[in-house]
Amino acid sequence: PPYVDESKEYAEKRYVWSKQKLIEMAKIYQDIAQKHWCLFINSWELVTVGDDGVHIDQQNHMILATAIYKKIKEVL
Repeated sequence: PPYVDESKEYAEKRYVWSKQKLIEMAKIYQDIAQKHWCLFINSWELVTVGDDGVHIDQQNHMILATAIYKKIKEVL
């Protein structure tokens, strides 16, 4: 997932220490993907959160979908 913007009121109340947790979680997911010969895309390198500081907006969904599509095309 993308980094949470803790400066936004919605995120501030719900996602304390989220950036560090996301960094750790991404590393775990990447290790699991490599172990099982799966593709891995680190979305926080591609997208940013929307106005609420947590969820990605329509434009960033499109960016992520395009990246996934290109990754799949690379291996087929």
